[in-house]
Amino acid sequence: MSDKETLISRLEALDTYLAELDFYARYSVVDMAGDFVKYRAVQRSLQLAAQVIVDIASHIITADFHLRAQEYREMITALGRVGVLEPEFAQQLAP
Repeated sequence: MSDKETLISRLEALDTYLAELDFYARYSVVDMAGDFVKYRAVQRSLQLAAQVIVDIASHIITADFHLRAQEYREMITALGRVGVLEPEFAQQLAP
């Protein structure tokens, strides 16, 4: 069974990364391309958000469904197969 505290902690981290991305959403692509610090901040926040999503997926499929996935994409599609996510959404999110 999934550890509630682990999931809450990861969801809180995801919320933080999404808030960071919201902050930078006010800048245009040209602004971002011209400012190394902004560009790297967005890049890192995206990377961390993606990693948290994969961590959550891995935790759920392992703890609740006793499945294993070798690739990140498999973790997300597994959530669709077991009904945690809508299968179509999982297919869109996985890549």
